[in-house]
Amino acid sequence: MTIVIVKLQINNKLLSDSPFSESNKNLFTPPHPSSEDLIQDIKNGTPTCYLISGYRGAGKSSFIKRIEHRVKDNSKTTNSVEVIFVHINFSRYQSQTFLLRKLIRGLYLEIKNCESFKTIKSKELKMPFEQRSVLSLEDLYEKTFYDTSYNITKSDKKEVITVFNIDIWALIKVLLPGVFFLLIIANWILNLFPLQFLINILGSVFTFGMSLKGVVDIKHSISKSNLEQKDFNRKSMYDDEIADHHFFSVLKTLQDNHYKVIFVLDELDKVDDDDIDNLLKEMKPYLVSGAASFIAVAGQNLFYKYMQAKSIDDDVLSSIFSKFVHIPLFTREEFRDLFERIVINKPQNSEEEKKLLNSYIDYFTFESRGVPRKFISLVRQELKWEEDSSFIEIEQTEEELKKYTQILDILEKIDDEEIEAEGFDDGLHDYFLMQLYIRSHKILFSKKLNFSRNEILEINGEQ
Repeated sequence: MTIVIVKLQINNKLLSDSPFSESNKNLFTPPHPSSEDLIQDIKNGTPTCYLISGYRGAGKSSFIKRIEHRVKDNSKTTNSVEVIFVHINFSRYQSQTFLLRKLIRGLYLEIKNCESFKTIKSKELKMPFEQRSVLSLEDLYEKTFYDTSYNITKSDKKEVITVFNIDIWALIKVLLPGVFFLLIIANWILNLFPLQFLINILGSVFTFGMSLKGVVDIKHSISKSNLEQKDFNRKSMYDDEIADHHFFSVLKTLQDNHYKVIFVLDELDKVDDDDIDNLLKEMKPYLVSGAASFIAVAGQNLFYKYMQAKSIDDDVLSSIFSKFVHIPLFTREEFRDLFERIVINKPQNSEEEKKLLNSYIDYFTFESRGVPRKFISLVRQELKWEEDSSFIEIEQTEEELKKYTQILDILEKIDDEEIEAEGFDDGLHDYFLMQLYIRSHKILFSKKLNFSRNEILEINGEQ
């Protein structure tokens, strides 16, 4: 048997675990069929709540990033409402306080990077307190870290003071020369008494008065005061209920200022099953508030709960989400397309080499179970390096790898005849497909190389 070794150079820069971005956007397949509807709904619809489901690593975060990229690009070209995506990660649930603080902090940290933030902030300094949006959000943000208080004091003060002071000696100094002058004139006209006598009398009075002033200081003061004062004090309080009220007020004011806020609630599939119900109950007032849109990114477990809620009377999940999008597992063809994208300068292979390469890709496809992130991880495990270049060498024979091709052929036939024929939606379709992968893997793990279609269909001994 001739052993064929195929060596392929790999663009390791594309082997990224991170979601869709400008640097790795060429790694991902064309947009989901629901992408355009969701983009238009976010741009032109009223605030609502969406559920994005899919297996871990299927590309849910990349799907949202692609949507965000498209919406923001469109907003820039049309100069329409400014759309803000706020990504909130949930790895656990604690309380409403924990949830509210995440929403406040995430919104502030995102909106303060907007070009319009400083402009609006400077304008709001001249506005009444209740009409402020970004300043109120900034205040709420501070309160999530520190125990702060805010005081408003108004004071109306009216005071009328009248002061009347009399200095007796100053008055005498002013009046005494006049009195002397009048007495002299009167005496000259009427001849009442001799002039020398008058002079002596006035001199004696003057001498006595000056002597008395040396030991007595006489002043008279009259004061009248009228004071009217009104004081008003207001001190802000902070607790969950009040913060909740202010948060909704901020969202409403942001709407009036032509902002559109989209909260992306990621990693919900990492919340324990026991906590997810409590989290959803706490979140419901926000999700259905109409003050902002919410995109809940969840795994299969929440999808199963959502499907079961349809048959449960008045279940909370049945009334939260207005639109549902499932991110499907990759198909065999999509994985081959993905592999071709990461290969650099793909050589012209012989028919034998092409068959080996296809079986090798089928091996990655089967082991990844339709999950693209797992596929990328498997490729990275096979990387070898020559200085700065990375490559893969296919050292297995086509005989060793063809079993994976045979299994995928069987799974595709079952999918077409059994699953697709039933008309299941994407979420249930992926569930059944994943069970086929798991069952097939169990058969291979048992080292059984020959098996039938019925053995794959048979789960845990039951048809």
